[in-house]
Amino acid sequence: MDAKEFRSPDGRRTAPSAKWIIAIILATVCVGLMAELVNEQVYPLPQGRAQAQPSEPLVRGNILLASGQVAGDTYAIFLVDMANGSLGVYQWVPSTRKLRLMAVRNYIFDLQLDEYNTEPLPREIRDLVRQHRRLDETTPPGESRE
Repeated sequence: MDAKEFRSPDGRRTAPSAKWIIAIILATVCVGLMAELVNEQVYPLPQGRAQAQPSEPLVRGNILLASGQVAGDTYAIFLVDMANGSLGVYQWVPSTRKLRLMAVRNYIFDLQLDEYNTEPLPREIRDLVRQHRRLDETTPPGESRE
């Protein structure tokens, strides 16, 4: 019998490919799982499991829901009620496996301010736009302002 020849129980010659392919796949899976186990012990993820990732915002009706990282290993869920103009922020606390309410705010009046804690001020931008428009009106066609 040839070294590469296999025979089935009924005496027929069979190719070893199917059994060997399955054995190789199982061995590869085992090696991969062992590598992941070693990797997790060397470079553990927060809480030893999956790491949170920011999500795409989800909108259902007037509610917007999003998640994201707010600091080092702190993640939060942002809930916006667009009909009532309210914003809520919840922190995920992995050690207690609970959500903690961090802040709630109605932003309706916030958005009615012309300016707050910004640079440049909106009136400075307005003046620059007006100046730009005046320069455009006084520049002859085909000539550059610069």
